[in-house]
Amino acid sequence: MQSLCNRIATVAVLFSAMWLGASPNAGAQPAALVRQPVLARDLVRSLHNAYQYGTDEDTVRIWRTRLAGNAAMLALLDGTMFRLAFQEDSSSARYREAARDTLAPGAPYALVGLANTVANHGALREALALLAQATRLSVQRGDSIGQSEALMGRALLAMRVYGVDSARSLMGQATALVPARDAWLQARAGCTQLQVDVRSGAKIADSVWQSRERAAREQGPVLYSTCLFSRAQYLENSGMAAASLALLDTVAELQRGSRQWSNVAATWQWQGNSLIGRGRYREARERLTASFAAARRSASLSGEAWATLQLGEVDRKLGATGDAIEQYGRARALMTTLGDATGQAYADYAMAGLHHVDGQLAAADSQWRGLLQRADRVAPQLAVQGVLARSDIARRSGNLVASAALLDSAVVLMAARNMPGWRAEWRYFTGLQQLAAGRAERAIAQWDTLLREHRTLRPPARFEVVSRRAEAQATLGRFEPAWRAFTEGAIALDRWRLSQSTREQALAAIGDRQFDWDRDLGLATTAALFARAGRPAEALAMAEWRRLRAAQQIELQRGALSVESTPSSGTVVRVVDSSRVDPARLPTLARARLLPSQAVVAFMTGRGGEPTTAYVLTRDTLVNVGLPPIDSLSTSIAAFTAFLRAGARPAALTATLSAQVLVPVLQQLPATVTRVILVPDGDLHRLPFVALNDPLGQSVLERYELVTAPSVEDALGGAVSVARRSGASSVVIGAPAEMPRNAVTGMPWGRLPGAREEARRVARLLGFSEQLAGVSATRDAVTKRLVRGGPVLHVATHAVANPASFVNNGLVLQPSDTDDGFLSLAGLQAQPLPFDLVVLSACASGEGVMLAGQSLHGLVSTALDAGARGVVATRWALNDTAIVPHMVRLYEALQRGDDVVTAVHRVQRDAMREGISPAIWANLDYVGDPTLRITVMPPRPWWSRLGHTMRGWLRAAGLK
Repeated sequence: MQSLCNRIATVAVLFSAMWLGASPNAGAQPAALVRQPVLARDLVRSLHNAYQYGTDEDTVRIWRTRLAGNAAMLALLDGTMFRLAFQEDSSSARYREAARDTLAPGAPYALVGLANTVANHGALREALALLAQATRLSVQRGDSIGQSEALMGRALLAMRVYGVDSARSLMGQATALVPARDAWLQARAGCTQLQVDVRSGAKIADSVWQSRERAAREQGPVLYSTCLFSRAQYLENSGMAAASLALLDTVAELQRGSRQWSNVAATWQWQGNSLIGRGRYREARERLTASFAAARRSASLSGEAWATLQLGEVDRKLGATGDAIEQYGRARALMTTLGDATGQAYADYAMAGLHHVDGQLAAADSQWRGLLQRADRVAPQLAVQGVLARSDIARRSGNLVASAALLDSAVVLMAARNMPGWRAEWRYFTGLQQLAAGRAERAIAQWDTLLREHRTLRPPARFEVVSRRAEAQATLGRFEPAWRAFTEGAIALDRWRLSQSTREQALAAIGDRQFDWDRDLGLATTAALFARAGRPAEALAMAEWRRLRAAQQIELQRGALSVESTPSSGTVVRVVDSSRVDPARLPTLARARLLPSQAVVAFMTGRGGEPTTAYVLTRDTLVNVGLPPIDSLSTSIAAFTAFLRAGARPAALTATLSAQVLVPVLQQLPATVTRVILVPDGDLHRLPFVALNDPLGQSVLERYELVTAPSVEDALGGAVSVARRSGASSVVIGAPAEMPRNAVTGMPWGRLPGAREEARRVARLLGFSEQLAGVSATRDAVTKRLVRGGPVLHVATHAVANPASFVNNGLVLQPSDTDDGFLSLAGLQAQPLPFDLVVLSACASGEGVMLAGQSLHGLVSTALDAGARGVVATRWALNDTAIVPHMVRLYEALQRGDDVVTAVHRVQRDAMREGISPAIWANLDYVGDPTLRITVMPPRPWWSRLGHTMRGWLRAAGLK
């Protein structure tokens, strides 16, 4: 899928730019007669010209002397200067005074200035009406130049509201009125025509660009920057993103030098688009944030809307769909208020793409249909993408005839709109259509041609093509060349990613997609083909490579973009080696490290009806089990989770899900296996496996201990160990004494009496521990203590792990004079967390954002990435009082010598046997090292605990 950022066509330069240009000679001595329309024009031009060169104070003084006693012309002068200073209300008032007498020579120019102000506030149709009135007044006065200028302004606005055809018609009228002797107006007409031509997708010769840029440069930085901006758009649309980005630096410098703040906002917004498309997310966010601020400074609601839309695109790229939807919705509402049909089209485009990526094909197709009905009129650049998207949806829905017809339509559109940059996408989707139609050889031919024609494809995009090519080879039964193509592509991609100089570029390398709406790139299908052909080791290697790639994306996510941090000395952040794609590696590790009582079950899911495959790995065997597509299971998983959360465990639904997901897997296990290490994928992360049944129809907890691992490497102990300081104590974080306000609701968080009691009891059971609760649980105290690590970190306070957003996720602590008491996810990511076991006894602490459709990114992944060996977390909201006895049981089991997996299993199984609600026992989940064992000392005597507590108080007070 081509990024929205690479294809978006914002307004080339805001409408105001066209009224900031003036001939350098226009500031000469004004004529004495003030009733001639030409002098009103000279007034406006000279003020704009003086503003761009910084000589406006002297020019204003001269004009005030010459216009003494002429109230209407002085009002025109004031309105112009107020608008240039972004004092919009004062500007509008003075412009209305100047336009009140329609017979006054300055009335048409006052209407043009007022239209500019109104358009900047978002009332595009009102602005068009004012410009139409200015055009009529100019006609009545015989002022063809004023008429031409008003028509050009109308063309730019009409392009946004009605489309390029309306803009062409108005530009034709305007150009016919431009006198040959007016060099400035000739240059302006040339620049405006370029904007219309770029928007319509016309092919523009280099000689045309050169002549118009030369003419614009002679008229000053405003027109020159306007012309260069259009050239940058043209380069971007022609596939030359790097050249466009470099040219926009020059444009921004010219605009800042001439104080064109609304146009600077547009330039930075376009640069943000390009930077997103090149994977430079942090730079993009910085540029877009600056664009939003510049738009605010110039009171440009339109600029705010476009910057908001692109900030949503950054969120989508990072995987935060909730944040993206919120930004898209805000931008769409602003575009609607503005009456900006082009902006509305792009906001709809963004939402359609989001639904398409998430597999909501019916919703996406409906949105694409509605968009295509107006895209060719208001945003032709979107038409090709929309047709390709609908072709993909038709293919994935099984309608291959419609898919082929839409691909043919895309060819016609590319030729008509001069958009050769879409040729690569067309070949990619044509190959997919051929593969779906059973013509794998033709699909391979299309992809081979694509690779030959586009040798400069970035490695992530090249891998997309190579992986699909491997799928086609596997479909034909050519497994050796398919495996060779996949491994060579994967290793080349990993090497390129590792060569990136910053963590952000590495993240872009992992997460980037150019062609495919299906984020899994068909790997689930390819792996399933290998597995069915009796090659499960190669299939598992594919699945693990994809899983580790997603894990690395999580490690680099969000915090890596905002904080370029390095771990403290002596701590190594958890990493996994994915540079090798070796099918013998995992079975070899299993033979060396698994006990006869252990088995690893790794799932691989896809989207769009792709098969789900489970790989069952023991010390002696590796078998694969075919399961239903995850699309057919997601609704049942959500319903099952909802029932458990409410305290119910419906027998029929439990039996059905068990038969679909777990029973076929357990039937492959040797009789000696009692511990199953699950490696989920996709929506299976959200399935509480502990609440399912075994093949005999009884609870799986009666026979098996279940533990979750992030990857097969982690399950087998292949991850790099973390260096830890010896002698550090455990840490218990309890609820704060004063609850801060919830950033979303604005209300204080609810008090947690049960959590405070839990913290006290756990601290006692842990023996040698430090307790940070009540007023001592400040963000500063907690972060300083976490870096030192220890055996156990127990957290009993509010937590936020939003499944659709990166915003406001973290832990709720005690507010202080310097902070609001919220320890964000980014704050946790910015430092090491070298604890053996982290227990997050908080609501839904195990939730997170689903990245790349495969892995959850939240508090659990953050703790593991920062150095924790294992994490106990919850799947949904819990009662802070009801959970206390079960947390006490957990630590009592650890005191008796159980390892963490066995201890968690005992708590769950015993609670189930006692008839405790599944909302309690099915809520707990352990993720991490399946061999982790914690030494918990018996409670210390009261005098030892008192001394330790007093020392903690003294440290909190700053005393030694």
